[in-house]
Amino acid sequence: MFKVVRTFAFPRALELEKKILGDHIEIVEVPSPTEEDIIANCQDADAVICAYEPFTKKVLDALPALKLIAFKTIGFNYADVEYAKEKGIPVTPISKYCTKEVADYTVGLLLMLNRRILQFHTSVHRG
Repeated sequence: MFKVVRTFAFPRALELEKKILGDHIEIVEVPSPTEEDIIANCQDADAVICAYEPFTKKVLDALPALKLIAFKTIGFNYADVEYAKEKGIPVTPISKYCTKEVADYTVGLLLMLNRRILQFHTSVHRG
């Protein structure tokens, strides 16, 4: 059976993941913030779903069954992508996550700074 380890806690996600993936894929949640934790908890993992955990050369060498590293984030700078590529392990991010929201927030901040909204807001609160 194909085994997936999620290396971070995500409330109520495990039940949904198991429902979606069915009985064909085993999925477990084992928070693993350090290299040592990942190595200990992902020994038999075929794939990992991670966020900010360090998938370094040391970790990749210690996980012989690993076939995929899937980040739940836009970036994947916590993985040694070049080394993973050499080992034939794809590293995937969520490339479209929150892109409109980040752009909207950035424009909002620019307008706030340009129109001095925060300064006026603070001035009103101070009397």
